[in-house]
Amino acid sequence: MNIPRFSVKYPVTVVMIILGIVLLGLISLNRLGTDLLPDIHSPKIVVTLKSGEKPPQEMEEQFAKVIEGQVSTVSRVRNVSSVSRVGITMVTVEFFWDTDMDFAMIDVQKKVSMLSGNEEVDELTVGKYDPQALPVMTLSIFGTENQDLDEIRRISETVIKRELERLEGIAAASISGGLEKEVLIEVSPYLLEAYSLSMNDVAAKIRSSNINASGGSVKDNEKVYIVKDIGEFIDLKDIEDVTVGYREKETLGRKVEAGVYSENRVPVLLKDIAKVGMVYKEPVNTVRIDGMPCVGISIYKEAQANTVNVIGTVKKRLIQIRSSLPNIKIEVASDQAKFINAAIGEVRQTATYGIILAVIILFFFLRNIITTIIVSVAIPISIIATFNLMYFNGLTLNIMTLGGLALGAGMLIDNSIVVIENIFRHRQLRENMVDAAVNGTSEVAGAIIASTITTVVVFLPIVFVHGIAGELFKEQAWTVAFSLLSSLLVALLLIPMLSSRFLKFKGETIAEEIRYPLYWNFLEKVLNNKKFVVLGTLLLLIISISLIPVIGTEFLPKADQGQFTIKVHMPEGTKLNSTESTVAYIENILKDNFGESIETIYSNIGRNINEEFVQTEEISGENTATIDVILLSESERNISTDYIINKIDPVLKNIPNLEVNYQLQQSALQQTIGTAGAPVMIEIKGTELDVIKELTDEALE
Repeated sequence: MNIPRFSVKYPVTVVMIILGIVLLGLISLNRLGTDLLPDIHSPKIVVTLKSGEKPPQEMEEQFAKVIEGQVSTVSRVRNVSSVSRVGITMVTVEFFWDTDMDFAMIDVQKKVSMLSGNEEVDELTVGKYDPQALPVMTLSIFGTENQDLDEIRRISETVIKRELERLEGIAAASISGGLEKEVLIEVSPYLLEAYSLSMNDVAAKIRSSNINASGGSVKDNEKVYIVKDIGEFIDLKDIEDVTVGYREKETLGRKVEAGVYSENRVPVLLKDIAKVGMVYKEPVNTVRIDGMPCVGISIYKEAQANTVNVIGTVKKRLIQIRSSLPNIKIEVASDQAKFINAAIGEVRQTATYGIILAVIILFFFLRNIITTIIVSVAIPISIIATFNLMYFNGLTLNIMTLGGLALGAGMLIDNSIVVIENIFRHRQLRENMVDAAVNGTSEVAGAIIASTITTVVVFLPIVFVHGIAGELFKEQAWTVAFSLLSSLLVALLLIPMLSSRFLKFKGETIAEEIRYPLYWNFLEKVLNNKKFVVLGTLLLLIISISLIPVIGTEFLPKADQGQFTIKVHMPEGTKLNSTESTVAYIENILKDNFGESIETIYSNIGRNINEEFVQTEEISGENTATIDVILLSESERNISTDYIINKIDPVLKNIPNLEVNYQLQQSALQQTIGTAGAPVMIEIKGTELDVIKELTDEALE
C-alpha cells in the first residue's frame, strides 16, 4: 500500500484518522497516572520478629541467627543483614534485581514459618520493603477550644480517619500522637489479705465480667427469640460493682469454700478493695506541629493509585470535614503532590520551551509560514498519539517519561522536515502539487523509516536491561520509541495531505540554485582546510575526555526540594519525655534562626507508626524522633536547605548524648537503591561486641 498516495487521495479519511488518534490521546492523557518516578520495586524482604523485652544479644542469638541461616538458603539471595534491639529483631533479605519477588516472598515465608509456633514469639511478619509505600500525605489535627488530646484523638479515629479511608485510592490512614484514656484499678493489698483474695482472683473476675455471651434461643409458638447476655462494661460504675469474692458477716476473713452457700454470705465488690478511675495511658509516641502537641494522621495510597489524584481527592474531602467539625483544625503537614507537581511542571515547561524554540529555528531555515505550520503540526499530534501507547502500556507521567518526550521533541519534526523539503524540491522541478506530494514522500519514505528505526533501536534495548538502570530508564526508552514511531506515522500520512492542500509555490528557481551564503562560505573553508578540522576535532575530544574527572559522577543530581528531615537518636533507655524536651529545644533553635523561611515543623517523637504499615529497615523507640522541616517556596525564601543544615549542625553537636542525622527529602528511588544514607560507610565485623566497640571508637576518631 502506498501510504502517501492514499493520504493525498483520501484527505477526509486521513483527517478522521488523525482526529480519532487525537481524541483517544486526550482521553488517555486524563487517565494517565502522575508520579514523580516510575514504579520501582526494591528487591528486599524484611522479616520482623517481636518477643517481649528480651535484650538485643538474646534476640540475636535466639532468633536473628536462626532466621539468617534459614533465609540464606533461598534462591538468588544476594545479602542478608539483621538489626536487633530490645524485644525486636529485623532481618533484611536482599535479592538480585531480576528476581521474581512474589515467589521470593513465598520462599522466605516458608523458611521462617517454623518460628511462628514458638511460644516466646509475640509477632512474626514478613513483608516487602517498599519505600514508595510511605505515607503520601500527613495531617495534623488540634482543637481550637482547648480540647484535650484524648478527645481530639477520638474524633480523629471515629470521624476523620473513617471518612478518609472510604475515598477511592486510599489504602489506610493511621493515627499517631495524642493521648488515650484507660481504667486504672488501684487494689489495696491489706484489703486483699483481709478478704483472702489474690490479684489473680481479682483480675480473673474482672475479665469474666466484661463479656457478652450467647444464651441460646427460646421458642414461643411460631417465633424464636435469640437470648444474649450483655455484660460488657459501659461506665466506671459497672467496673466498681464487679463481685470479686464473698465474705461471712460474722467471721470476716474466714475463707469460704467454693460451692458453699449461706444466708450470712455477702459479696465483696471491687470498689470495696480498690479505687477505680480513668487516667491517661502512657503514650508510645508524641506528635508536634510547630511546637504544639497534636494528633497526626498518615495517609497511605493503594499500590496502583495515582499519588496526585489521591491527594487531590483527600483535599476536597477535607473541605467538607472542616465544615462539619468547626472546633477542630486540620492542617496539611506534608504531601508528596506538592513536590511532584513542581517537578513535573518544571519538566513540562522545559519541554514546551524546547518545542517553541524548535518551531522558531524551523521557521528561520524554511523561511515560509505555511511550511513551518505544516511541519509544526507534527509535534503536538505525535505527542498526543504517544499518550495512547503510554496508557495501554501501563506507563505514568513522571520526570522520566516527560523527559523522554522532551528529549524526542526535537526529533519529532525531523521526519516531517525531510518529507516537506523533498516535496518542495519536486514542486520546484515543475511537478503539480499532488504528484510532488506523492513522489516527494515516496522517494524519502525508505530513508526516514530507516533513520527512525535506527534511533528506536538505540533506546529500545534499555527495556531489556536488568537492575536499577533498567527499572529507571525503561519508561523513558518506551516513551522515546513511541514518540518517534508516532512522528513517522504523521510524516507519512498527514504531511503529504497537508502539503498537497495548503503548500503554495511561487518561485521559479530550481532547488539546486538555493543557497545559504554564510553556511556556503563556511563549508567551503572547512573543505579547503581538512587537516586543521581533523586536528581540531581530535583536540576537542581529548579536552572533553580529560574534563571527566573534574566534572565528577553521581547517580542522581541533588535537588533542593524545600524539605529536610532531622533524625534524632538519644541513648538507649531514654524516656519519651526526655526525647521530647530535646526535640522542643531543636524546634526553638530552628524557629529563632530561620523562622521566616520555614513553613512547618512536624515532629514525631517515639515509635514511628509507619512501621505498622511499611516494612522498613529502621527500628524506632522512645529514644528516637524525626523532625520534618518544610520550607517556604524558593521564591519566598533566600536560603537553601544546605545552608540551614550547615548552620544548625555545629549547635546540635554541642548537645550531650545526642546523635543527629540529616536527610534531604529523598525520593523513593534513592531509598530503594541505598543512596539516601551516608556516602561512605565503614563496617567492622566480629563476634566480640566489646572489641567491636573499641575498634569502632578508634575508626571514628
